[in-house]
Amino acid sequence: MKNSTFKTNALLLVLSMSVLSTTAQVKLKPVGMAATELRANADKEETVLLDEDFSLFTAGTEDEPDNKNVSDNFTGEIPSYYTKAPGWQGAAIRQAGGVCAMVLGNFSTSDGGVETLPGYLITPKGNYAGDLTMTFRARLLGNETESDKMTVALIHSEKGTLENSQLVIGKTWEEYSVTFSKGEFRSCALEFSMYSAAVLLDDIKVVSKQTSIIPPVPAGATDFNAEGFTANWYPTKEAESYLLSLYEMNMDKATTSESFDGINSTADGMVDSSNPNYPEGWQIVLAQGDGIQLSNVGYEGSQALVMGETNDWLQTPYIDGKLVDFKFYARNISGNPVNASTIKVNVMLDNDEWYELGRIDIERISTQGEFISVANSLEDNIHRVAIVFEKHANDTDKDPMIAIDQISYMVQPETVPVFVDKELTDTFYVAKGLDAAKDYCYTVKAKNTEFTSAASDAVPALGLAVPVLSVADGVSDNQYTARWQAVPKADGYYVRNFRVYTVDEPEETVVLHEDFAKATQGTQDMPYNDVMSMFGPKSLDAYTTLPGWLGQNYVTIPGMLGGNSGAGSFSKAGTVQTPALKLDGNGGKFKVEVTMCGGLGTEEDSLVIQAGSKVYKRLYFSGEYEPTTLTAEFDCGEADMPLLIYTYKGSMFFIDDIKVSQELASGSQIITEEANGFAWGNQNTAYTFSNLEQGEHENFGYRVYAYRLFCGQEVYSPSGEMALVDLNGTTDGIDMAQGVKGIFAVGRNVHVVLDQPQAVEVYDVSGRKCVDAAGTAGTNVYVLGRPGVYVVKSGGMIKKIVIR
Repeated sequence: MKNSTFKTNALLLVLSMSVLSTTAQVKLKPVGMAATELRANADKEETVLLDEDFSLFTAGTEDEPDNKNVSDNFTGEIPSYYTKAPGWQGAAIRQAGGVCAMVLGNFSTSDGGVETLPGYLITPKGNYAGDLTMTFRARLLGNETESDKMTVALIHSEKGTLENSQLVIGKTWEEYSVTFSKGEFRSCALEFSMYSAAVLLDDIKVVSKQTSIIPPVPAGATDFNAEGFTANWYPTKEAESYLLSLYEMNMDKATTSESFDGINSTADGMVDSSNPNYPEGWQIVLAQGDGIQLSNVGYEGSQALVMGETNDWLQTPYIDGKLVDFKFYARNISGNPVNASTIKVNVMLDNDEWYELGRIDIERISTQGEFISVANSLEDNIHRVAIVFEKHANDTDKDPMIAIDQISYMVQPETVPVFVDKELTDTFYVAKGLDAAKDYCYTVKAKNTEFTSAASDAVPALGLAVPVLSVADGVSDNQYTARWQAVPKADGYYVRNFRVYTVDEPEETVVLHEDFAKATQGTQDMPYNDVMSMFGPKSLDAYTTLPGWLGQNYVTIPGMLGGNSGAGSFSKAGTVQTPALKLDGNGGKFKVEVTMCGGLGTEEDSLVIQAGSKVYKRLYFSGEYEPTTLTAEFDCGEADMPLLIYTYKGSMFFIDDIKVSQELASGSQIITEEANGFAWGNQNTAYTFSNLEQGEHENFGYRVYAYRLFCGQEVYSPSGEMALVDLNGTTDGIDMAQGVKGIFAVGRNVHVVLDQPQAVEVYDVSGRKCVDAAGTAGTNVYVLGRPGVYVVKSGGMIKKIVIR
């Protein structure tokens, strides 16, 4: 067909827009689409899915259709008052006296021009499963053509065309029938399109004979450990049991990695041009000027390629297969503020032509280094990827330089069955005995006495096991080193340090206090706005005393921080979110005191403080740019609760001197995050926190989360219980200890780490022996249960610990 490519693109655009419009923009509780249910006839042999006679297309006549399109020229939507069932879409669709006219219309081309083409018509999207039979009447509009070809396609909003059938339409009314069998229970539709002529359509009826049941919707895997994980899926109507299939994903074969460590360099850090030893298949052109070409500033200090001049570039070998992931390590090694210098990611498709996939601003790349993935932007049929440096003319004297290292890309991995169609009645399965270093995916079918459904989409099991904490070492009066055991498949670890304060006497305790003194940019007339934050939450740690603050479309003026208004096509109203706070004390009662002011229009707006997903309080501004201090009280506090701050109508706001406080009883704990950081590399299992000051009734604790960047998804493991560290603690007899690596508390358990078997004894403050055990080499865990002070003895070491 002459217009097949154009029509497919237009069709997919319309369907994609329809899908996006139903997606809720709320992270706490996304709203899903209800599954389409079958409306069966009395004999349950046939189901009428669609019956449309266009009786509501009353304007115009068959010979002279109405001159106005009923389909929206941008979205393709046909208003529901024109049809029996809502959800029809199309282009160049007009009323013709009780029938549908699909006429010629003007369509935009990729080069900005206009082309006259036949319109198209799409049925409501939903369930078109089973053996389908569609009947309809049609004839050509006008007498210019004796006949023309019509394509009727069964389509899916994500998978494109599933089946199609071609018919010849003549000048007189005739009834046509087409059949399909590859439809699915969700996201399908039927599309009518012509080769070149306008056409009239009427009496479209679709019936289905059931051949299957709805396949289950898989859920993400959970409970990852060294042996496996739990596969999950949602129950399916009509299912009596489920068939689970588990597959190993051959990632090693699918993944190509290059670290550039093998490139030969000269003594001055340049590539040895006489014998560069570039990796096979790669093309590298660096340092068009006098820049350094190699430097040990890459991932974990490895050798990296350094780009600093326009058209410095590198290019992958030919990629055979569907590219599903491309990531690389980048580090802004100059750190100088720059205007618009970028690195571009270009791709080569089937036609050997190059296209720009996207750009990354140099100033947005971390000076500490980070992994960047473009997996979510990849198209089909990519066969090479290039990274190209482009220096902006205004940055000539600022010497921007980017280190590139650890490039890896992955094609669609092959799968090897572990087991197929294991029958289950539960909606979960605990997979055991798996290799923790390998990746797996699973599919599931629904089954009853009559039918077995198609398999669900394959779900990769991407989680990571919880890191096992080791005893902290390097403890002094102002620092300690957190330690843990390596987790298979982790790219690194996110480590968080908390200050733990134990309330000695009942008191009103400040859980959070922030004055944003670090915010120095912007003015009242022109606040500083991080424009990149309109596309997603960004860390606000540069402006705060404690880490963990987030902001979307945020703004600053000296000493204040807030959110921008939601004006503009792409802009979202600004939000600020506090770190997660421990607010479960005092029955969840707490109060928030904040100094606030707003910009234009805020005399009719209010500041919203949201606690959790459902509870919020509104505080009203006194006027534009007039600071006022107000208090909101809550009774819904939880153990790990952030507070979200925004304006009710989306206007600009600023906050200052925010204080969260709570009446706490003796023995209650206040846990606030002091610092955090990444330890990159699977075997980098230590992180040192320094410059600490431990006050009275305080100690520190740390949590560790394994991290992985997989196909553009950031994957974090859960953390185990917090490990406590007392900087003022003393250990009696430590010089005499033999075979004891460490003694520490995790939650209400005591961990004793031994190099060799040793007796372990634990006493409470009354002298009662709580534990008398023969410890083995490795980590020994003893459950103490009750809070209190205990003395642990093993191998000549005596240590006092506190169980909270």
